[in-house]
Amino acid sequence: MDFAVPDLAGVGPADPALLRSRGADPLVEIPTAHFFRTVSGLPFQPIPGALSPVSNAIPYSVVESILGSIIAVDKTAAAGAHDCPLLNTLITPSKFEAALSQAYLEPPNIKLDATIRYTSLSAAAAAIREFACRLDPAALHPAYVLDV
Repeated sequence: MDFAVPDLAGVGPADPALLRSRGADPLVEIPTAHFFRTVSGLPFQPIPGALSPVSNAIPYSVVESILGSIIAVDKTAAAGAHDCPLLNTLITPSKFEAALSQAYLEPPNIKLDATIRYTSLSAAAAAIREFACRLDPAALHPAYVLDV
C-alpha cells in the first residue's frame, strides 16, 4: 500500500511539490490481497494515467478514516490517535501498512482477524478501533507508534 503518485525523488511526504502533485485527497494504491479488499462499498478507482484502467486505489481520507486509530503518538494509547486531525498529513500509507501487518501478528486474543469481511467502511473502522483498544499502551510495538 502506497501513494499512487510515488516519491521518486526521495523528498519526503511533506514536500510541497509532491503534495501538490498528489492533490488534496491523494489516491493510495491497494494490493490485490489486502485488508481493504475485505471491506464492502469502498470507492475503488483507477489511478489516473495508469496503463490499464484497473480500479485499485482509494482516497487517502478513506485509509485514514479506517486505520487512523491504530497509530499512537509518542506511545500514548493507540485508540486516541484518531482524535488528532493534524496527523493525517504525517502518517504515510507505509506506516499504516506496517501497523496493519503487525495487527495480524499479535497474540490470538488481541490480533486482528484476517478472515473477517466487513460490510461497510464504518464496520471496518470499528473493528480497527476495537483492536487498538485491546493493545497495551505501555507495551506498544514500534509499528503502532508515530514519533513526532
